[in-house]
Amino acid sequence: MVHRKIRRTHIRRGFQALLADSILLWGLGLEVTSIPFFIMMSILASWTFLSIVQFLVTSLDNPGRFIGILILILQLTSSAGTYPIELVPEFLQHFSNFLPMTYTINAFRAIISTGDYAFMWHNVMFTLIFLFVAMGGTILYLTFRFRILRRKHYREIEA
Repeated sequence: MVHRKIRRTHIRRGFQALLADSILLWGLGLEVTSIPFFIMMSILASWTFLSIVQFLVTSLDNPGRFIGILILILQLTSSAGTYPIELVPEFLQHFSNFLPMTYTINAFRAIISTGDYAFMWHNVMFTLIFLFVAMGGTILYLTFRFRILRRKHYREIEA
């Protein structure tokens, strides 16, 4: 049941990414070096960010939501999406390599402007690592949580 809900959520986010891509590509006329790679990367980015937030909220509830907002703010300031990383304050530059937005922005830059697909795949691999760690964390948390609840339920029945 939980897996179906997770799958539906990821499918919905994939369709949202497709809608946003359609608006960018054909509504605004964004020119990219590869439309399939652009669509792939936007879906991957959507799933990655969704999985991170899902892990935080599932495992930590409201504090997870707060941590998610903090991570978002940290990513927006340190991922070099707006300004070159050299212009970002030095203490924020150190966070850049540990945040997924840095890698998605780099991949989008390669897809939109440079066409350097080796660089794009390098960043896709790091984005996939963030995706699998977050999804794995959610699955592990839910597995252990349900085991604890099941044991507690059986103890109550025996008592």
